[in-house]
Amino acid sequence: MLKLDEANRAVVWDGRVAVVPELTFRFLRSLLERSPAITPFASIESEVWGAMVSRETLKQRAKLLRDALNELGADCLVEAVRNEGYRLRLRSKGNATSHTGPRYAAPLVNALLALVAIVALPSLSQFAGPPARLSLSIESNDSPLRNDLLRDLSRFDAINVIDGSGAQSDLVVRIATGGASTLLTLQDARSGAILFAETYATGRGGSERVAAHFSSFVHERVQALRPYPALPSRLRIAYGEALELVRGGDEAALLLARTRLRQVTNARPHFLLAAALLARVEADLVLRFDYPPANAEAARSRAAALVSRHPEIPELRYALARTELACGNDEVALEQLRYAARDLPFLQRDIKALERRLEGLTT
Repeated sequence: MLKLDEANRAVVWDGRVAVVPELTFRFLRSLLERSPAITPFASIESEVWGAMVSRETLKQRAKLLRDALNELGADCLVEAVRNEGYRLRLRSKGNATSHTGPRYAAPLVNALLALVAIVALPSLSQFAGPPARLSLSIESNDSPLRNDLLRDLSRFDAINVIDGSGAQSDLVVRIATGGASTLLTLQDARSGAILFAETYATGRGGSERVAAHFSSFVHERVQALRPYPALPSRLRIAYGEALELVRGGDEAALLLARTRLRQVTNARPHFLLAAALLARVEADLVLRFDYPPANAEAARSRAAALVSRHPEIPELRYALARTELACGNDEVALEQLRYAARDLPFLQRDIKALERRLEGLTT
């Protein structure tokens, strides 16, 4: 029997449990509501993304869903129906689908699933990290932009947006406006570590466009940051120090950052951003300071494994691109950079530089 556990964003099949990314969970929920009927493209777009997306984006998300169901051993088919949508079909007779949310489950089923959730909780905690939702507050005197961010960030199930300056939260967005630019930063509320930052030209595109762009970045990072608030203080401090050291960029700073990141990833191997940053540091030591290429090969293998499991997180593809460069695989690196640049526009400069270099090799 295929079940959805809304509280833990998990899929349950015959007692086996798997936590999946939020968009994949929404995709499955949309198909499950109508199974075995076809779910139209428009319904999927509305219920999963809340906006129109490309057919390629739909195909990629369908593949991620198929992979997750296969790993779980679920005897299901996610079928693409040409020019119509997708359909979820069970291949084994006698199996049924159910949903643990109140919209779809009868009281008796809810009671039984609550019992299942209690029994499964210890095993879920091994890989699910902290509670699915991270709290986030916004500190700013810029009312229009702050209001637009509150609206856009509140759309995401993984984020609990707290409306109130100085509110206690896991993460905080800070807005600094001055002169011709506005700086938006996503920070750890307790350590102050900067987890993401982006600068926008003041007045360009208006506050709605800035809020929509920044919120899309925050959403992806929250998916990767789920283990972060649960880190012990020493690991939070180590990760924050590593971020600052990497910005320094000299050899001694990179070596110390590598030490800090190994400390974090050894203790919390599922902290994806730390693993991605470690791979980039290993690659930069090879690219900039002639460290042994074997270091880059090992980092490339780790980054490739991360991307295969979480292809939707652009930082992982960026890390893989850096390691491919360090291994001399420029064309593969360029492909990964182009993919990551869809969500990380600052990579366009790296892409153009690599394109020029490759053109020079062919002329």
